[in-house]
Amino acid sequence: MEYFCITILAAAIAGVLFVSILPHFTYLTGIPLDTPEFFTHRIWIAGGWLFLVGTIIAGIYPALFLLRINPIAALKGKFSGTKRGVLTRQSLIIIQFTSSMVLVAFLLVIDSQLDYMRLTNKKIDIENVITVRNPFVYANDDDSVQFR
Repeated sequence: MEYFCITILAAAIAGVLFVSILPHFTYLTGIPLDTPEFFTHRIWIAGGWLFLVGTIIAGIYPALFLLRINPIAALKGKFSGTKRGVLTRQSLIIIQFTSSMVLVAFLLVIDSQLDYMRLTNKKIDIENVITVRNPFVYANDDDSVQFR
């Protein structure tokens, strides 16, 4: 039940961040995204499955880990000095450190790609561009085809 509540809280925070960041993302990419497109039945079904699987994994993994530990020895402090306790602690620290470094590397790569897209010389004359707009993305049908 605890993991269910944590997952609900994480989903609520993700929803608030999504709604608050969407206008900035639209400004950054130049592609207007409407929020009703994200609330189709397929999105809700996929989100429900992801929520269910995430809750089960978040609840089962610690339970399986705790089944291997002698709780009385761990409470008395005997577990931390054993080879198994040291190995477990070190492996968890290594996994945590590695995953954080991978996420930081992804963040740096994405940031450099966005800087490149914004700052590079496109070597095109904007006045001689033919623009065909997608009617499903853009709400204004009058501006769907534009010739310059």
